[in-house]
Amino acid sequence: MHEAEGGPTGGSLVLRVLPGPLRRGQSIAADGDPGRDEAQAVGTAEEEGDFDDVWLCRYTGEDEARLAFGPGDHNRLMQLGVKEALESLVERVESVRAERPGRLHVLSAHEEAATDLYKVGRALLLRHDSLPPGELAVQAHAAGFGWVHHTMDGLVHVAQPTGPAFRIVNGSATPDPLPGTDVPAGGRLDLTLVPMPARPAGAQINWTVTRSGAGDATVSQGPRPGWTPAPRER
Repeated sequence: MHEAEGGPTGGSLVLRVLPGPLRRGQSIAADGDPGRDEAQAVGTAEEEGDFDDVWLCRYTGEDEARLAFGPGDHNRLMQLGVKEALESLVERVESVRAERPGRLHVLSAHEEAATDLYKVGRALLLRHDSLPPGELAVQAHAAGFGWVHHTMDGLVHVAQPTGPAFRIVNGSATPDPLPGTDVPAGGRLDLTLVPMPARPAGAQINWTVTRSGAGDATVSQGPRPGWTPAPRER
């Protein structure tokens, strides 16, 4: 009788290790590389030649106890990827508020007259009431910003690469789906876009369904809600 020997068995665990507080003038890219500059890490505004500010999100979820914005509605305007990373940063900062009370401040966001990433809504300038900027920079890195820089004047500049202009969000399903599913067979699921497209008159929204198995679905376009473009300061 011959019994073959089994191979070695093992296991794995993915760990994430964050750097220490960033020093003034120090930067970090999404992959942890401290040697890449902003253009190398997230690109430039010039590369986004088809930018249209009607796709910017307006941050409306302000919690005055946690988040504050600089004066002017333009400081609430940003691309979707920036907004999502900012939301994640707010939650990360909230987790340390017991030790570091205070608010996160967005000092600058979309600047129409700028020539850098602020022009296209892909950068923010941040500070916190009590969290040191070096620590805030690390939290911003962990929150998913593509490039983070601790400025020489003690603020935190964050930036994102280009990304999707909007996301598709699940609404209510009819009838109620089973746990772990989005919609039952034969059911209906409401979908919406965030931000709601605000292209010039004549633009169209086209939906397609990509099947990953034997199932299938159809999309019925509902009535297009009214849209008011984000106000611009003069």
